[in-house]
Amino acid sequence: MQRALGKILLSVGLFIFVFFLYYRGDAIPIKELWFALSFFVMATGAYLIIKHKLYQTTSQSSHSDNKVDEIKHLILNGEKVNVTLDNSEVKSRSYQQELIKDGIPSKIEMLNAVINNERNYSQEVIVQTYIVFLKEYNDQTYKFVSPVTSWNEVAVKMYMDRKGGLDLYVDKNNPANYYFDFPFL
Repeated sequence: MQRALGKILLSVGLFIFVFFLYYRGDAIPIKELWFALSFFVMATGAYLIIKHKLYQTTSQSSHSDNKVDEIKHLILNGEKVNVTLDNSEVKSRSYQQELIKDGIPSKIEMLNAVINNERNYSQEVIVQTYIVFLKEYNDQTYKFVSPVTSWNEVAVKMYMDRKGGLDLYVDKNNPANYYFDFPFL
């Protein structure tokens, strides 16, 4: 809301400034007062935009700090579970994404598109792999899903086999709060 209001005030102030910069009439007296007012409106808009940007950056950094503290707390106080290929399932999903070229196409690219529209079109296959692990806590089965990685399924299985599995840290009081120790994310 602050950002939108800041943009509106900045735009209105700029409009007033440009209007009175080229204004040559005498119907509106005290042209200098309107210049000062336009600077005040622009400054207020810029202040609101900057305040919003600073709030976003501080909230993001505090959120990441809270997440790091939560992970450290889970590693120190949580139950460590070894997730291996025998007691978990490695799943993979993939989809195709159209590659969009940024910017204005060159004349050659436009001519190529007229002749053969398949030349400037390309797709990329996105592979996402994750690990699913089931464990029972307090007579209830919980499903632990790892974060998604861009490695393919075979690479994740080979890594887990070579390392002897992955570590999963689970909060003893709240099993829905967990952390997969995934070094390749």
